[in-house]
Order: sequence, then structure tokens, then C-alpha cells
Amino acid sequence: MKPHPANAMLQTVGVIAAVLGVIVVQAIVPRFQEVFEAFGADLPVITRMFVRGRWLLWPLPLAVPMIAAFVRVRDEDDRRRGIVGLIVGIAIGFGLPLFCAFAMYLPIFGQAPSA
Repeated sequence: MKPHPANAMLQTVGVIAAVLGVIVVQAIVPRFQEVFEAFGADLPVITRMFVRGRWLLWPLPLAVPMIAAFVRVRDEDDRRRGIVGLIVGIAIGFGLPLFCAFAMYLPIFGQAPSA
């Protein structure tokens, strides 16, 4: 069975969205890392994972075609595999930077005095 051309296009857009999400994280973390070093306090586990292991996020865009490959295709015109790839890529592309921003601000909110 020949794959539908739209599947490849949708998966490509999903991979590009995921790569952009990883690039945003790579740009955000070093700026916060300087602030954290000035704090001198212990960082939460989530923040330490992003600071120490941000380079481990680069293989994450490969999850888009890997997850999409497990979608069952019924016929040649079935575009579900491409749509799943697009959804996974957009979820990584938007979710990863938001989760990273939360992790980066977590120590700052933790240092604020409680009322």
C-alpha cells in the first residue's frame, strides 16, 4: 500500500514544530542558569533536569514519526498517521517550552516570602 503524500507533509510539519520547541528550550535555559548560579540555593528536581540535561531533549522530535508509525492505516487515502504526527509535534513544540518556563520560574517563586 502506497502512503498518502499528505501524511509525509503533516509529519514533517510536526517534526519542525517539535524541533522549534527544543530550540526554544535551548535558548531559555542558559539565561536562567546564570540567575540560578547567583542564587546559590538548591534547585527543584524539575529545574535541575532541564539545566543539566537540556541536551538530552534533541532526540525528542524523533518521537513524532515513531509514534505516528504505530497508527493503523485502513486504506490509501487514510490520513490518520499524518494527523497523529502533526498533533504529537505541536504538543511537543508548545508543551515543552511551557513546561520548561514553569520549571525555570519554580525556584524564583519558591524564594518569595509567603504571606
